[in-house]
Amino acid sequence: MASFEGVLGKEFSNPIPSYAPGAGRGVVPHHVATPMDAPNPDAGEEHPHTNTQLFGTVAPDENRFLSYEAMRPPFNAADDPARAPTMDSFVLDYVNTFRSEMGRLPEYDEYAQIMSGYTPNRYRSSQRSPRGSQPSITGSARCLRRRSRTGPSTTQGPRPVWW
Repeated sequence: MASFEGVLGKEFSNPIPSYAPGAGRGVVPHHVATPMDAPNPDAGEEHPHTNTQLFGTVAPDENRFLSYEAMRPPFNAADDPARAPTMDSFVLDYVNTFRSEMGRLPEYDEYAQIMSGYTPNRYRSSQRSPRGSQPSITGSARCLRRRSRTGPSTTQGPRPVWW
């Protein structure tokens, strides 16, 4: 298995927005995920959410608690196209997304999961065959792989091949 630098052993955190329950804690540190379906509900993955996650922008302010389908231009884009991403607003976006989907602000434990990740051992154990010896691709991943090679994305043409 190829290796990469990853985030384990590093100190990463994101600030908590002032309007979120538990904001007095200041930040959510990166930590190891316990459930295998974290984060749940899913994080916003569409372009406006990515803008917020990377640049910390919500523009216009009315986009804050809207679903991405209802967001308006400039779709949370950074005010300066040359601005370097700070990558410090994953918690901000998750709190906003949770509110738009669930109709309420999440509690600390609900939004803290966005800063969680899996250890390589945990990931590998979830990818093993029933005999526990060989990595395998689950049925849903197989389906996604076929779709990613042949199906167009709804917004940007052919999907990349990840496997």
